[in-house]
Amino acid sequence: MTPRAIMGAALACLAAGAALLIVVDHAVARVAGVVLLAAFIGLGTLAVANPDDLGGPGSDG
Repeated sequence: MTPRAIMGAALACLAAGAALLIVVDHAVARVAGVVLLAAFIGLGTLAVANPDDLGGPGSDG
C-alpha cells in the first residue's frame, strides 16, 4: 500500500473511532472506538515513518 492509502485508512479509523466514542453510549462501542483509535495511531505511524524515507535497511542513503 502507498503511504497515501495508509493515511486514508488511518483517517477513516480516526473518524469511526471518534464517532463511536462520542455518539454511542455502550460498552462494546467504547471498546470498538478505542481499538479504532489505536489502529489510527498505528496506521498513521506507518504512513509517516516510511522506511524508504528514514534511510533504513534497503534504502540507498
